[in-house]
Amino acid sequence: MTARRTLDLSLYFVVSSDSTAGRPLCGIVSEAVRGGVTAVQLRRKGGSIRDFVAEGRELLALLRPLGVPLIVNDRPDVALVVGADGLHVGQDDMAPADVRRVVGPDLIVGLSVTSLEDAAGLDAELVDYAGVGPVFPTTSKRDAATALGLDGLRRIAKALSVPTVAIGGINRENAEQVRATGVAGIAVMAAIGTAERPAVAAASLRARSSQSNRIPNVLAIAGSDPSGGAGIQADLKTFAALGVYGCAAVTALTAQNTRGVFGVLPTSAAFLGAQLTALCGDIDLGAIKIGMLATGPNAQTVAAWLAHGPSKPVVLDPVLCAGTGARLLDDEGIRVLRTELFRRVTVATPNADEAGALLGGSAPATLSDAADAARALHALGLRNVLVTGGHLAEGADCVDLLYDGAELVEIKTPRIEGPPTHGTGCTLSSAIAALLARGRDLRSACTEAQRFVALAIEAAADLTVGSGNRPVHQLGSQWRQAGF
Repeated sequence: MTARRTLDLSLYFVVSSDSTAGRPLCGIVSEAVRGGVTAVQLRRKGGSIRDFVAEGRELLALLRPLGVPLIVNDRPDVALVVGADGLHVGQDDMAPADVRRVVGPDLIVGLSVTSLEDAAGLDAELVDYAGVGPVFPTTSKRDAATALGLDGLRRIAKALSVPTVAIGGINRENAEQVRATGVAGIAVMAAIGTAERPAVAAASLRARSSQSNRIPNVLAIAGSDPSGGAGIQADLKTFAALGVYGCAAVTALTAQNTRGVFGVLPTSAAFLGAQLTALCGDIDLGAIKIGMLATGPNAQTVAAWLAHGPSKPVVLDPVLCAGTGARLLDDEGIRVLRTELFRRVTVATPNADEAGALLGGSAPATLSDAADAARALHALGLRNVLVTGGHLAEGADCVDLLYDGAELVEIKTPRIEGPPTHGTGCTLSSAIAALLARGRDLRSACTEAQRFVALAIEAAADLTVGSGNRPVHQLGSQWRQAGF
């Protein structure tokens, strides 16, 4: 196992059967993960070991395909029987050395820390992370120590040599302040488990706790969609939803609405270059997203700028055609993508149709075809390829395939049935760029971006825009949380 090296503590959900307001445990956890939960700890106070094991196995079957680790609380025997990814113990439970002897070297081990003395005694060779708290008074644990407050949390986090997750009384109102103390993440229980909409609550917590003292700037190089569903309009809404400041260099104006594209007016390559030069000369960019380029000269301009410009993560959404069939990149532009841009980007995010067109063949129809397309695109010079699965017809899940030349990773989310939507590709690539700018690794960024798009598709039902394909609603989670 490699779980110890890939643990993401950003939003750590502690769950038990008595903390879900009487609702099914797996249903709550599934919704929470869709909203952005990155790790789940199963806690059980009382009841039989048999029930504890049954709950653990049910959760593991849900979480393992999604790449979200399952941590068992207190019981190494249950963790081993279930096959969990990790174990969390308190100061009064088994000593970390004994825990490690029982569970072996690969299992994640977390340790509760309530004081500077606890922090000083922690052995980073035995423990992978520390759960520090309670930060604020909490009723979820009757024997909890005195609340540390933000200053106490900050001192302990600074003293520890392992990642720290803050726990105790954390909610949407204080999550940003908690993350600002320097912890790796926040742990919550009731804030998600008893929420009416766990996915929305998780997304809100994730957005609030992802804020840092320095907000990254992210640039979208793309065309304009006056209907607001795609292009730079979708990019900027996505950036705003994910806590980064958005800039835009416009490659083309379009005449379009929800029913189709009726005209394209490309920006001249010289003026596109002037936009990029002006931005780069003034603004420190954390990441770059490239969407519609329209023409070969525009593509060449962007490639030349990247060759001598900022060395930042670059996400390429190879926009070739609108959903209605209108051409959005000419043949020369496609040639420049293959020969110039591919080798200058961090990851490309083609859908099935775009992958087929870039390879000069038909669109992949199955996961196996999509895997072959990812390998073929990598061979053309891309370091990383994410072939998105929204256009693949098979399966109850939408499966995106991430390939880095060595490993092919399936990133899954339940497929959302409903009317056709508009702007998913723009939103996904922009979300990946925003998350890379916020410090996520590529796999985490792609996984979290997929969940973000799923929530935006689900929230699209709240909108009444036009009579054609429904725009996705990037700010849906925030608007629902605010009561709009």
